[in-house]
Amino acid sequence: MRRFNYLACLCIVLFLLSCSIKKREQQEEDHHLVLDSVVLHEKPTTEAPDSIYSFIKRFIDLDSIEAPNSGKLMIAGVLVPDLHDYDILTKKEFFVDRPNLEIFHKFSRDLINNKSKCGNYFLKTDKLQGVGLVAADYLPFIRNSTMWNGPSYYQINTPLFNTDASLAVVHVTLHCDGLCGGEEYVFLRKDEGKWGKLGEIVTVYD
Repeated sequence: MRRFNYLACLCIVLFLLSCSIKKREQQEEDHHLVLDSVVLHEKPTTEAPDSIYSFIKRFIDLDSIEAPNSGKLMIAGVLVPDLHDYDILTKKEFFVDRPNLEIFHKFSRDLINNKSKCGNYFLKTDKLQGVGLVAADYLPFIRNSTMWNGPSYYQINTPLFNTDASLAVVHVTLHCDGLCGGEEYVFLRKDEGKWGKLGEIVTVYD
């Protein structure tokens, strides 16, 4: 009887171990699938135009972006379109009870029609004083990149403008170790030639 119990327990342990291995293999496979869907961009070969540099500087000030732990502010050294194609603009529920953002829902079609104009650009440090850049080779959305082991950084996606460049939406993500981090869409409007922040929507995607 003892031998039978021992064999039964051994079989159970082996079964659970087998299930655990299969689950881990599936998770790794899913992880690779996710990476395959994220790493879609080649390293940009076009430098951002001066208008984008000016916008990024203003955006950093308006959104009060600062380095965690009082270190040097670091941002991704390239701008690429939003992974989610700014589809937040099609979800009316995000704009409920946000009267300051109603204009974006009203002009969502105009904004979405301009997605093709969201280019891939690289940035230069000398044009963003006081800001450090994470090289493209270390960014997870650039093909053949390696792991970044440096300080926390912000990924600012290429801003989406409406036709007359009076409205803009920017997706920004904070990448850092531990439990910190987050992402949000920031909405801006230009009045009398100057960009102002209308609000933001924090989002979580499964």
